Amino acid sequence: MVNDRRYPAWDEFAEREVPPMSIAFMSPGTEIMSLLQNAASDLKQLQAEKEQREHELLAALAEQAVSVFQLETRLLSEDARLTEGPARKFYRAVNLIKETMSSKINAQGMVAENPLGQPYESVQDRVQVQGWVQRAELTEAQVIEVQEPIITYRGFLIRPGRVTMGEPLFTPEQERAVEPNETVR
Repeated sequence: MVNDRRYPAWDEFAEREVPPMSIAFMSPGTEIMSLLQNAASDLKQLQAEKEQREHELLAALAEQAVSVFQLETRLLSEDARLTEGPARKFYRAVNLIKETMSSKINAQGMVAENPLGQPYESVQDRVQVQGWVQRAELTEAQVIEVQEPIITYRGFLIRPGRVTMGEPLFTPEQERAVEPNETVR
């Protein structure tokens, strides 16, 4: 082959030292796998943050549902006094606001259930019993007072209700049947 002077001859090149490499090169497959793992990790973290925000929002909405229920209970207890005279307009305005709040909460799937009068067996898994009271007029254990309603979201229990239960009075025969060391609800 004729030596063309446009290009240098191979014997003119000298071997140089290669600087030490601190970077490890990965194959394209390994690089893609690493990127996918990072993306999956980021996605998992974002999903956890989203679930935490949803939980916080549901808790806030449940708290609002409890407040609306308590407002409704208070309005019902003062109904006779507030529907007469000058307080009538105020009562109607507050009642309208309460109804609006309640309908917006219900539209989101949140329901505040009033267990008043329900038997113990039907609510025992959905309430926290704050106390028991014996009453002569009762024939079975039932909810006699509601401090907070049962809150459900799309059919799932979000927050148990807080109630006081009532039960029938013990007859003297029933009291004797209870052993001294046995506790009664």
